[in-house]
Amino acid sequence: MYVRDDEQYDTSFDDDCGFTYSLEAQVHSVAGSSQAKGYFTTLALSMAGSAFTQVKFQIDTAATCNTMSLSTLQSLLPDADLKRSPYRLYPYRNLKPLEAEGQVELVCELQDRYVTLTFQILPDSSIESKPALLSGSDSERTGVITLIKSIPYRARWKPRMLNMKTSQGSIVP
Repeated sequence: MYVRDDEQYDTSFDDDCGFTYSLEAQVHSVAGSSQAKGYFTTLALSMAGSAFTQVKFQIDTAATCNTMSLSTLQSLLPDADLKRSPYRLYPYRNLKPLEAEGQVELVCELQDRYVTLTFQILPDSSIESKPALLSGSDSERTGVITLIKSIPYRARWKPRMLNMKTSQGSIVP
């Protein structure tokens, strides 16, 4: 409940108040880059699960799909089976959708298991020189990030920033 004009808040519980959640995550196998903003990881990918190729990804926890340029796919995995993509991709701060060249499913080798990841393959002209992106859900599924806990807070409070921890300490975005 807002009680004063000088932006002080009543901290007692109010049944009408909704809750939102802040996430804390632990990040594994991540390297910061001085060349570009962001955090990167390398995953072993294959078409059939036999010969694996190391592919560098930028971690994008806000992304809802994995992306890769057509030239990156062709240079690293030339035998990849590109299929028609049913999706239109909308980049951040851009109302014009990107048309994918197609999509491909690749096997990712992890320490203790294999997972299949789907990638939207974008034309080189639309992705420019940007690296391949690993989505938030697949970053979690592959163990690159691990959800530690959700922290409830009142909707009228200022949210805490995502706190990411590595073996070298905390990452401050």
